[in-house]
Amino acid sequence: MTATWPSSLPTPFAVGHGIEPVPTSRRSQMEVGVPRQRQAQTEPLTNTPNVKLEFNQHEMAIFEAWHAHELHLGNDWFLFPWANGQGVTEIEVRMIEGKFKGRYDGKGVFTVTFDLEIRNRPLMSKAELAQYL
Repeated sequence: MTATWPSSLPTPFAVGHGIEPVPTSRRSQMEVGVPRQRQAQTEPLTNTPNVKLEFNQHEMAIFEAWHAHELHLGNDWFLFPWANGQGVTEIEVRMIEGKFKGRYDGKGVFTVTFDLEIRNRPLMSKAELAQYL
């Protein structure tokens, strides 16, 4: 069963987040002529670097325990609310290498950052796209 982002933690609608589709093509240099390029993967991953959240002390304790117990030290996929071209949707993500960085900023505030990879990023269907072409 896929874990979900804890409802007791702030919703991570980070303004300014980015996406970086992971290349799915393979290129072969030719002895003569233009290099060949082909699709090598049908389920591409998308990286979202530098997700940044702020927690109070209690939320930080929940996040650390959730990361350890529910995500098996950050290695499992989980459902995460995310704003994208389809609106705000729950997407399936995992922390790259299971890592996060936490920093105590004083006065009970913790800043947590991590890099995510998205599996099956929500996109318009081919039929939906055809309406706009």
